[in-house]
Amino acid sequence: MSELPWVIEHERFDTRSMRLMLSIDSGLAVFNGHFTGRPVLPGVAQIDWSMRFAQSYIGGERPFCGMRQIKFLHIIQPPATVCLDLDWRDDTLLCFGYRAPSGQPVYSSGRLCFA
Repeated sequence: MSELPWVIEHERFDTRSMRLMLSIDSGLAVFNGHFTGRPVLPGVAQIDWSMRFAQSYIGGERPFCGMRQIKFLHIIQPPATVCLDLDWRDDTLLCFGYRAPSGQPVYSSGRLCFA
């Protein structure tokens, strides 16, 4: 079982922001025991993936300090293709958003604070 979704493609906008298209299937480890029969992608996984992909693709290991304006508007169920937008606003604030490839719906968004 994989911990991270498959990255179908990614697009860098500049050195601080990018978009990843992710393939989310029910074989991911985050779905183990999370609503058997009707799996739902946990919010904590969305936050973790945002941090991990930002550090991997944009760079910078930074100590996590907290969250602001976290919103979960629609559930994500496998199989799904979603876009993850990542934007470092400065060295201490990472903005993320999960949405459908068409732009709607927006599944979740938030801001993660780092030291």
